[in-house]
Amino acid sequence: MIGGLVLDCFGVLYLPAAVAGKDDLELVVNERLLEYAQSLRPGVKLGMLSNIAPGAMDKYFLPGQRQRLFDAVVLSGEEGLSKPHPSIYKIMAERLNLAAGECLLVDDSLDNCSGAAAAGMDSLLFQNTRQAIDEIRRRVIK
Repeated sequence: MIGGLVLDCFGVLYLPAAVAGKDDLELVVNERLLEYAQSLRPGVKLGMLSNIAPGAMDKYFLPGQRQRLFDAVVLSGEEGLSKPHPSIYKIMAERLNLAAGECLLVDDSLDNCSGAAAAGMDSLLFQNTRQAIDEIRRRVIK
């Protein structure tokens, strides 16, 4: 069973509108995955890990929203490290007060999933929302 679910932002939490079935070039929130992840609380801690420049995340979340949605947020631009460096996954686990092996990363990059594995964190390569929810559900119930 996992104690922490770590979600990538762009490509997992935010999807291109076309992937979400909308005719737009903008990014849209993956509401289904976010709602499912929230339903796992309080038994599973939620984290967001993203490669993004400092301050750039403010465009995507209202003030205080990240703190309400996630137990921990790690942004590469603030840490001076980026995925797939193994240390950034260890930082994420520490912020969740968990061992890396208790966390599951959901990311759309195979390189980032490999980086998580090098840090001792389990990972799930995001292909689509249904696949991700089904696999998370399977791993949470273990």
